[in-house]
Amino acid sequence: AAAPKKEAAPKAEKLVENVEEKAPKAKTSKKGDDLAIVEGIGPKAAEALVAAGIDTFAKLAAASAEEVKAILDASTSKVQHLDPTTWAQQAQLAADGKMDELKKLQDELNGGKAV
Repeated sequence: AAAPKKEAAPKAEKLVENVEEKAPKAKTSKKGDDLAIVEGIGPKAAEALVAAGIDTFAKLAAASAEEVKAILDASTSKVQHLDPTTWAQQAQLAADGKMDELKKLQDELNGGKAV
């Protein structure tokens, strides 16, 4: 099982480079944003994303679900089962400070997935 992870890692790194190029330069603290605000992201998933360079809502919003999934798949944590399809939308609302809209969207989601 270790071999596929090693193959996925360079792909994930390349995807992260693409995300960083697309992400607008947002003003954030050196610590980054609390990605766990996004429904479906727990501490382990947030840790994997931050380790891959996605440490702000803006960067997560700029990432495609496929790019995020590649990062999760390459992680040594047990986060490969997570479905990131709504994470960019949630992160965009958080980046824009639209917390009421984010809460409304999250009320319609189940574990971060559209129902």
